[in-house]
Amino acid sequence: MSNLWARRGDARPLVCFVGHTDVVPTGPIEKWDSDPFVPTERDGKLFGRGAADMKTSIAAFVVAVEEFVAKYPPHKGSIALLITSDEEGPAVDGTSKVIELLKSRGQGIDYCLVGEPTCVAKLGDTIKNGRRGSLSGTLRVKGVQGHVAYPASCEKSRPSRGSSARRARRDRVGPGQRIFSAHDLADLEHPRRHRRNQRDSR
Repeated sequence: MSNLWARRGDARPLVCFVGHTDVVPTGPIEKWDSDPFVPTERDGKLFGRGAADMKTSIAAFVVAVEEFVAKYPPHKGSIALLITSDEEGPAVDGTSKVIELLKSRGQGIDYCLVGEPTCVAKLGDTIKNGRRGSLSGTLRVKGVQGHVAYPASCEKSRPSRGSSARRARRDRVGPGQRIFSAHDLADLEHPRRHRRNQRDSR
């Protein structure tokens, strides 16, 4: 696997164009109308593995940077190209490796443009802010085990079914809402302890 990191300038902000040269497997070659690794033009369209995702984007990056630098040689900030060869597979030696290297050098990227083929009706008609990403977290709940059979052991016991039903009828319940109102949910708390006499009486 090999990656390319090319930067012009040292000033901030740093605008980086990101792309990858590897492609997903072709599948059965005999099902292709032409060699998937030989660019072929038919009816004004380019066919070949990676034509859309994303060798044409890389070509557009390079040409755009070339033309911009020719027109504005002393431009502000810096421009960079990050071209990797491990994104469609395990993706362990691609962008993540380059980012680790940049961090070790104390370098950061201010703006990043990924040329993935995203469109609604026509190629190139859409730009998305943060096209992909994920957010994960850990939820920790503290409390003491309780049981619905002993509601009196709670500091604030759960409202009775009759009370909840009256509130449900009173409150408007729209699409996506749960049956209990916010007032009901605020009353639900984990019991902190069972009363000793209830525990001993079992």
